[in-house]
Amino acid sequence: MSSPRPPADQRTTTTAHPGLHPAAVDEDRFHIEVPRVGTVEVQASVMPHGLARYAVRGPRATGVFVVAPEVVHDGAVLPCAVRVRFGDGDGSRSWYTVRELEPVINGVTVAGSSPALDPDHLPGWLGVHADAVARGHGTHHRVPDRTAERLESVLRALLGHWRDRSDRADLVRAAAAHRAVDCEQYEQHLAAKLRSELAELRSRQAAARRRVNQITGLQRRAEQPVLAPAPDPVHLPFFDDCGARLGVLTVRERLVNAMPGRVVYDVDGARVQGAFTVGPDRSDDAVVPAGLFVAYGHWSALYSSGDHSEEPTVNGVRLSHGWSPGRSEAITLTSPERLPASTSTGRHTAERAPKATARRASGVLRALALHYLARPDLQGLRQAAGRAQAPERLEDTRRALRKLRADVHKKEAELLRRESRAAQYRALLEPARKPRSSVEESPGSHSPLVPLSSPSKESACSVPFQGSVISSSRSPMRTGRSRAA
Repeated sequence: MSSPRPPADQRTTTTAHPGLHPAAVDEDRFHIEVPRVGTVEVQASVMPHGLARYAVRGPRATGVFVVAPEVVHDGAVLPCAVRVRFGDGDGSRSWYTVRELEPVINGVTVAGSSPALDPDHLPGWLGVHADAVARGHGTHHRVPDRTAERLESVLRALLGHWRDRSDRADLVRAAAAHRAVDCEQYEQHLAAKLRSELAELRSRQAAARRRVNQITGLQRRAEQPVLAPAPDPVHLPFFDDCGARLGVLTVRERLVNAMPGRVVYDVDGARVQGAFTVGPDRSDDAVVPAGLFVAYGHWSALYSSGDHSEEPTVNGVRLSHGWSPGRSEAITLTSPERLPASTSTGRHTAERAPKATARRASGVLRALALHYLARPDLQGLRQAAGRAQAPERLEDTRRALRKLRADVHKKEAELLRRESRAAQYRALLEPARKPRSSVEESPGSHSPLVPLSSPSKESACSVPFQGSVISSSRSPMRTGRSRAA
């Protein structure tokens, strides 16, 4: 722990010192007792952008430590955590960056920085190995354990001093103001992305509501009549893709709408015999399915290709599965040219039928498709198929709608949070109401130390902020002791 700060009459305050950074102001000298290191002399000074510089000189520790509030994207606007840089220089965390006056601990030069640490809640082990290395003779290696122990002791002493500073809130706010423009742009970018995502979610939400209304409307609508199976067979000529006539098919309707929307045909013709099932496209997700599906055999289930029987034979080859044309695909007696024709070799495996068999089977599928599409009760069959799937689809749509509502509420809350954070960063750039004349910006620096109202008993993570309060998610901090007069 750091020893209590000496009274004002025992401290030395100067405006320049050989060990100080040229931009540093308000130097404060004192001595602290550091475990494993001994008594060290410290010259503390305030630098632009909320940085606190500590020049340390002692028997086993010398060099410069710069304490910087950890202002990062998605972090607290006024952060509780700080990061200690080793040496004077830029804010890079990489140990590749060579800084001036890097600390020498136990005879070992240490480069890099500490991890982000909360001075009010320091862990038992600071983890200096994560972002720090030992530098020497053009090489870098792991900080020795004994050196790391003494380095952690120095860090604890300096962070204890920083924790009790009376100007701690000013430093935090100055660091936040320095990065306010960048952080505000980051928040605005995320807010714009959230608005776009919200617009997409609301569009999907409106489409889901329309779908719920369409499905419930279909359930309430009177059923359109569906014709019974025709007593007499029909004769359909069929052709190959070149227009050559392959023969005539005798087609008899066995079942109509037994499986909603589907018709089972018994087909007999030139080298063709067996059952075919024709109905609306089974993969069509519309409330009233359109499209077409022509299957080999008598299908008794909607999707399973294993639940069918009486597969037809074409050229003596037993065929399985089926064909679903695309919605934009025009169907004539000669096109599409080549349609699926395969023979099953297992429950989930098949192989292609011979070319001549596929040519004849394609003609049969085209003829049956056109015959089904010409039915006068086609719309009634399609509505029957939609009505059969309506309860399941209605439940799925309502479930999706509930998820969309939850997603919209979550995105709206996140958007509000991002907009609030952007406004807080903008407020940091506004001129302070009570500027402090005793702290001036040094030549060449980018922004002055922005003062806050005078320290009080409030938490350092919840400081006065332009008439409102910006709080971090961390636990409250102490604002520290006031200096003795």
